[in-house]
Amino acid sequence: MKKYKRPPAWRGALFYTRCLVRRRPIWVNIEVTKRCNAKCNFCNYWEEKGPPELEDYTAIVKDFKPVALSLSGGEPLIRRNLHEIIAKLRPYAHYVALVTNGTLLNEERAKELFDAGLNQLSISLDFLSEKHDEMRGVPGLFKKISTVVPDLAAKGYNVCFNTVIMDTNFDQIIPLAKQAAKWGVGISFSTYCHLKNDNKDHVMDHTHYEQLLSMIDELKKLK
Repeated sequence: MKKYKRPPAWRGALFYTRCLVRRRPIWVNIEVTKRCNAKCNFCNYWEEKGPPELEDYTAIVKDFKPVALSLSGGEPLIRRNLHEIIAKLRPYAHYVALVTNGTLLNEERAKELFDAGLNQLSISLDFLSEKHDEMRGVPGLFKKISTVVPDLAAKGYNVCFNTVIMDTNFDQIIPLAKQAAKWGVGISFSTYCHLKNDNKDHVMDHTHYEQLLSMIDELKKLK
């Protein structure tokens, strides 16, 4: 497969303008599979068989032509033809990102995806310890992430962490941001939502609200 050549920056502005004019979403997410090899206690995808997986999502993405396209799951790296899917979608989005739990990630797979046109590889990480393994139901996962990710970053791959702010990892957020900087990767944060499977164990307690505001201020300074 021919290695994808990065588009010029002005192309993003063109996609953005087109989305505004056509009143289309700027960002689109596609779950390329419901299958998952983790057993996260805040998600029940791993218990589902899920609907049949499409082989080609081109018609969907071509209709929207978003500025940013993210691919997720389930665990998207379960699909061995993921690089082929990315190559087909690449012309119809300016920026393509992938969210993975990291279990199946290695340099060979990363190269395959970036050669197909991937712009950003996001790895889910919520704890800087084996607590992450417990949360995801995958023994040894944190150790693997802490080995593979710094190596990929050192070799020039655009890697970042995808971290969910929960009541159970409240004390990990600032350390995670600092560790990401040490490893030379980015980090993005989102807040936990219980609507996926009605698990409210990780919802932020209202008594932490002031601490949350203080933490956000510190994250801004670190940024």
